Amino acid sequence: WAADIRFVLDQLPGWQAVGGQFEGLINRERVALMGHSTGGGAAVEACWRDTRCKAVVGLDVWMPPVAQGAVDAGLAMPALYLYSEIWPNDQPSRIARLDRLIANSSGAHWWIEVEGAHHYNFTDFPQLTPLLGPAGLSVGPIEHRQMVAIVTGYTLDFLDVHLKTREASLLNTWPSPYPEASLR
Repeated sequence: WAADIRFVLDQLPGWQAVGGQFEGLINRERVALMGHSTGGGAAVEACWRDTRCKAVVGLDVWMPPVAQGAVDAGLAMPALYLYSEIWPNDQPSRIARLDRLIANSSGAHWWIEVEGAHHYNFTDFPQLTPLLGPAGLSVGPIEHRQMVAIVTGYTLDFLDVHLKTREASLLNTWPSPYPEASLR
């Protein structure tokens, strides 16, 4: 998946070329990658491998597939990790690998845990159906609008700071205005 992300980054010049469908809309100097679960791991690894990535946002990142080289080297760019309180079949290796990645990183980082959130609260699923729990998908008790506000608020603040060089508001406010969010 990280290779797929890098392939897309390779295609950006053509998409923004004169007459391209994204002409004038893409700033390749300000690229951030974001993903959930395995997609978050792919974003982390793609940023480790590709200097075009200037920031990364990981939502409940599944770390075991991330290359050991990335974990050992860490990331040079800023990273925001939003994590659930509970993860299905939680494995200590997931948290241990993120701890090690952060310890080895030279870029600024935030690790925010969202109380009452489970893995699928980071998706649109809770807004679409009340049947996630009966279907065996892990959804926590946090109200979905509150979850969207937390993820959106922190993600936008992080991207504003690191891609638009604005002053942080939420990232520098602890305790958080969201009682469910805590800095780890």
